[in-house]
Amino acid sequence: MTLLFPVFTWAKSCAIVPGSIVAAKAGNNSNVRPETGWVSVTLPDIWLQRWPGYTGTVWYRMNLDESCQNAQDAALFVERINMAGAVWINQTPLWRDEQLTEPLSRSWNAQRYWQIPAALLQEKNNTVWIQVIGLAFHAPGLGRVQAGNNQAIDVAYTWSIWMNKYAWMINQVISGVVGSICLLIWIMRRREKAFGWYGLMSILWVLFGYNVLATSTWPFSNSLDVSVFNSIAFVLYTACFCIFTWRFGQCHYPKLEKLLFFLTTVSVVFLLVLPKAWQIHMLALSGTIFTLVFFGNCILYQFYAWKVRRTEDTLLAVTLLFYLVIGVHTTLVMLQMIHADFLYVALSGLVGMVFMSLMLAWVFVRNIKKIEYAADDLKITIDETRVQLTDTLQREHALEMQNALLKERLQIARDLHDGFGSSLVRSITLVEQTQAHLERKHYLSILKSIRDDLRQVIDNSGHSSQLVKDTPAQWIVPIRHRFTHIFEELSMQSSWSVAALWPQSWTQAKLIELTRFVEEGLTNVIKHSHASQVWFELHTHKDANDETLSVTIGDDGIGFDAKQITAACIGIGMQSMMARVQKLGGNFKIRSSNEGTILEAHFQFNDQLTESITTHTR
Repeated sequence: MTLLFPVFTWAKSCAIVPGSIVAAKAGNNSNVRPETGWVSVTLPDIWLQRWPGYTGTVWYRMNLDESCQNAQDAALFVERINMAGAVWINQTPLWRDEQLTEPLSRSWNAQRYWQIPAALLQEKNNTVWIQVIGLAFHAPGLGRVQAGNNQAIDVAYTWSIWMNKYAWMINQVISGVVGSICLLIWIMRRREKAFGWYGLMSILWVLFGYNVLATSTWPFSNSLDVSVFNSIAFVLYTACFCIFTWRFGQCHYPKLEKLLFFLTTVSVVFLLVLPKAWQIHMLALSGTIFTLVFFGNCILYQFYAWKVRRTEDTLLAVTLLFYLVIGVHTTLVMLQMIHADFLYVALSGLVGMVFMSLMLAWVFVRNIKKIEYAADDLKITIDETRVQLTDTLQREHALEMQNALLKERLQIARDLHDGFGSSLVRSITLVEQTQAHLERKHYLSILKSIRDDLRQVIDNSGHSSQLVKDTPAQWIVPIRHRFTHIFEELSMQSSWSVAALWPQSWTQAKLIELTRFVEEGLTNVIKHSHASQVWFELHTHKDANDETLSVTIGDDGIGFDAKQITAACIGIGMQSMMARVQKLGGNFKIRSSNEGTILEAHFQFNDQLTESITTHTR
């Protein structure tokens, strides 16, 4: 115990005579020492137990022993004067507060230490006079007073000022810093409501603790206003303290919260609006009620922590138990039921800092573990998703391969039908309608032509991405050569008209589609039209925004019902022609009557269409 709370042994020289301390109320003139009414007292003293409800001036008198008259290093230490006062050695003033009338100076927690000049000491009967101006609502009185040699008094003064003033300063700084950090955490993450309430609670505690360190009533005009402000701060602090513990522990006490809100609101309003005479009583009532609320909440949380048995709740319960012990000790000291050199409540800020540091560390570690668990779960989910995605992609790839094979088969069927099939039809028609006997070399020529067409189909299937730089006239030459020969054999006149240039560079794939379209159209003329004339036209038209390519195949044959053929989708040849035009992004029209048939395909070229055509050919 001596390491924590040193026991001071005072020198026998210049000590206060035991049993010589007396006190008396001042008369009408508070600056005049009373002649009667002196009663013996023991320091520290609160005069309300002796003179209940008294607000005014009390004089304290104490004698120094005879050794003080020869002392060269005599000193005097006064622990506190509640509320303001002055000190005399014999008839000479030694010190006084700046304000002895309202607004009073606040010396109730101010430690004073003076070296007594030898000139002030008499040969005998040296007396210390202390004038105290106190307020009934603020526990008026006088703290410990000690006299002795300078070294011993300096040790007592240093110990007292550290425990009663500097400890409070450290408490205030720690509470303010921790509270501000918690408020910032809440501002950045509104879900952490417990941090917000703790931050608000800490700021209110700093405002309440200002009363301990203040030496004047500023910024208020009198001591009662200071006490009202201090009491409101305590009421709000207690309310925030309760809400913090409930939010932290995730407690649900709706009725208690409503009752707490009601008591807090009523207390604050009454403290603000009641007349000054009633405010004094309200100070005592609100202080008592919310002190009991504070104690009750500390006890309640012990049962809650025992019930849920979580680490963080147990840690908070231990902290609240420490607060409960400090609060009970402070209350007993204020009621003069026990004596203490200082109030342990000054250590609450340090305890709060340790608690919040542990809690922040605990929350941080817990969140890190949650992140690690979430990362593990995410990894498992990703692995499962990767397996599912791989299976899905494999199935899609298999479907795409099947679709590609089907498309390739369909394309080969169309190419065989429109290219190789057209060549066969032309050859068969030529043989059937030729009256004269064909020679062997003529048949050989027909077979070679069929072979060349089949080879062209095979070659075109593997070279669809090569760019073609030929003009329309160069492109139409082989087609015109093959069909003109057949038309002549069938006594059909043909005319061919093509543009000088393509509207843009076409790939081999596009030209193959166009070639197959033309071949199928001319083959249908040979097979079905019974015409005497056939014509082919390829023209381009260009304006400011786009360019158009038009292909026309016409004859003067017997015609057919175009609507019925189109609606019924009769004939693979007609379907193939429509599909090829659509693939190139064009429009296909059929006009047919008993006077002939005209097939038209129109292709419009601009940036948007070019992109569409390119997409189709891929």
